[in-house]
Amino acid sequence: MITTHGGLFEGIGGFSLGAKRCGLTTKWICELDKYRRNILRKNISDAHQFKNIRTTKSPPPVDLITGGFPCQNISTAGGRSGIIGTESQLWFEYLRIIYEVQPRYVIIENSTQLRNAGIEFILYDLSKIGYDAEWECLQASQFGYRHKRERCFIVAYPSEIRRNQIGNVQIFKEINEILGDTYRPVDLSMPIKRFNRATNSNDVRNNYGFSKGLDRNRIAAIGDAVSPDIAEYIIKCIKLFDSITKK
Repeated sequence: MITTHGGLFEGIGGFSLGAKRCGLTTKWICELDKYRRNILRKNISDAHQFKNIRTTKSPPPVDLITGGFPCQNISTAGGRSGIIGTESQLWFEYLRIIYEVQPRYVIIENSTQLRNAGIEFILYDLSKIGYDAEWECLQASQFGYRHKRERCFIVAYPSEIRRNQIGNVQIFKEINEILGDTYRPVDLSMPIKRFNRATNSNDVRNNYGFSKGLDRNRIAAIGDAVSPDIAEYIIKCIKLFDSITKK
């Protein structure tokens, strides 16, 4: 049974909120940005906080580790130097912690451009430490939101789970199969202006309904955040997969 969670690059806690909805306890989180750490301290007060992934060594064991390592060198907005880029090379610190903790499952989030800028290296790195993986690209619009925000999600687990299972059981299921009819896809045939950390707050407020007092820190935090609904969906997929493969 999956009961505990640790979050890397935790941002404002999207993965932790999704984990809470699924009955998991977040034991620790790691986030460098002070503004976001203050939000996490308020909303996930029982979790131990690590500040810098580079100096975080052998955090306590958990069943699930989640995190989206920096995408600056992977996304189309960046220099496209891939996972060896200045920011995105923090993947290797993520990999180190997976190896140290040996969780039963890992969720890795990044830009969809990862498929063309390094996913093969990530899968190879995971295989070297004994993990298999599946991946899927998901959009916020699939969960009822009026913006696309497509991201790549990799779910990794020890290779022995795949070797020992009977049949071809997959992690990712139909959204309605996992969450019911609560979430219905939104048709985004009309163009919607891109939302990112550089967006003028007035534009953001008009397009997304955010309050007038929204400052740059909050815009950046929201822009980087993982939707708790998507986190909940993936974790519920994992729990179902885990229950099947343990039989």
